[in-house]
Amino acid sequence: MKLKSKLMGIVFGVIVFVMLCSTTVVYLLLGSQFKQDAQENFVNTANIIGDDLQRRMDKQTLDCGNMVLSTKMDEQIKFIHDFSGPDQFSLTRDACHKTVASLVQTMNAGGLWQIADYDQARAVLTYSYSQVGEEAGFRFRDPDEKYALAPTPEGAAVNSIAFSNLGQMPLQGLENRIQAPMVRERVAFFNLVGGVVCTESHVPIPGNAYNKAAEQMEEVLAGLLVVRNLGRVSQVSSRMSRLSVQVNDGTRTLSGGPAQDAGRPLQGLTANRPVGAAARRDAK
Repeated sequence: MKLKSKLMGIVFGVIVFVMLCSTTVVYLLLGSQFKQDAQENFVNTANIIGDDLQRRMDKQTLDCGNMVLSTKMDEQIKFIHDFSGPDQFSLTRDACHKTVASLVQTMNAGGLWQIADYDQARAVLTYSYSQVGEEAGFRFRDPDEKYALAPTPEGAAVNSIAFSNLGQMPLQGLENRIQAPMVRERVAFFNLVGGVVCTESHVPIPGNAYNKAAEQMEEVLAGLLVVRNLGRVSQVSSRMSRLSVQVNDGTRTLSGGPAQDAGRPLQGLTANRPVGAAARRDAK
């Protein structure tokens, strides 16, 4: 009787052991499969988001390039640059106002965050910025270098706005002298400005100048238009900040973690792949 009980106990123990082993194996296989499926779903979602952002950036860049051409911005930029002496502001005031009006109109139409144009010497000329409300202005000399700034409500005539004169560049994130290459092709990419991720477009402003040696007109780079937008990026980044996973599919990395600061909507969203056909930041 005791031997029979022992045999039954051994058989029962073996059965329990086999069941535990089977359960463990099934658990590990299901866990591995679930993790793989979750990663694939996340990468697919990342691709969809990335493609959507790329299309928006390409459209932003194209629209701003069309604005540069339609408003003949190169003529305004060249005129302001050529007559930037300390006693010549009265000559360029109207050109500054006209260029500011073009930037403000573009901001309103595209829902942009920041926009500025720079002359061929990389110095900022006019700019516009949207935070709580929209503000815009321009750099000038009268006789010292100053920066004009004023609120620009939608529909307001720039010529009728009273600008305040400041001693330094007033808009956060915009450089008074751009450090990026003066590209000859339109480019778009993600950028981190003041802890906030935005889409950024660089649009060359082509112009014409007379070449005395060749005795003919030739195309030159008159300036550069820099455009930044939050839009869809801020929505994506706020959602990504709630995630605690990182996936790298070999072409781009999307990662997220608990936000440390509510004022910084993204703690990790980077694109390490070209955006658009000409997304290179190197000047030709």
